[in-house]
Amino acid sequence: LGTNPSAQEIIDAYPTAHLIGNDSIQTAGGTFFDLFAKKGRNEWEEIEKLITYFKKHGVKQSALIRGDFLFGYDPQPYDVIREMVFEYAKLGINILQSFHGMNDPRALIGVIKAVQEAQSNGYDIIAQGTICIEDNPNITIQKCLEFAVELIDMGHHGFYLKSASGRLDPKFVYILTSNLYDKF
Repeated sequence: LGTNPSAQEIIDAYPTAHLIGNDSIQTAGGTFFDLFAKKGRNEWEEIEKLITYFKKHGVKQSALIRGDFLFGYDPQPYDVIREMVFEYAKLGINILQSFHGMNDPRALIGVIKAVQEAQSNGYDIIAQGTICIEDNPNITIQKCLEFAVELIDMGHHGFYLKSASGRLDPKFVYILTSNLYDKF
C-alpha cells in the first residue's frame, strides 16, 4: 500500500476486497504504524478503522511484526508482547505474521507463546511462520526449509514469504515455494 494513504483512502481503494476471495488482508503491523505516524495521523485510530471495516465484512486480517521486537529493533519483555497480541486479537486480527530478518527462531518465542495464550482465551488468532527471503548468499533453500520445520515445531501455522528489499531470484522463489508445498 506504500506509505501515503490514510485508512479511509485504503478502504476506498479496496471497497470490495471482501468479495474477491482473499484469504486475508494485511491491515496492521509496523509499516502501518510508521506510515500513519509519518503523516501526522493517530496510528491506533487509523489501524482500528481499517480493522473494523474489514472485520465487518468477515475478512481475516493479518499484522506483520518483528517477532519479539514487535515494531522496532529492541526485544520487548513478555508482558508487552502479550498485551500487544491480546490487543490485536481483541480488535480482530486473526493472523500474526511474525518474522526475524535472519530467520532466527529464538526471536519468535514470546509471540508464539502469547498467541497460544490468546487462543486458550478463545481468540481466533494464529501465528503464521514468516520466512525472510532475500537475494543473499546466507539465505539458501536448505536453510529456509530447515527454518520452516522449526516454525511448525514451535506452533506456527502456514508460511508467509517476506522480502524487505524486493530483490529476489525468481528461480529461488519457485524452488522454495515448490518445496514448501510438497513438504507441508
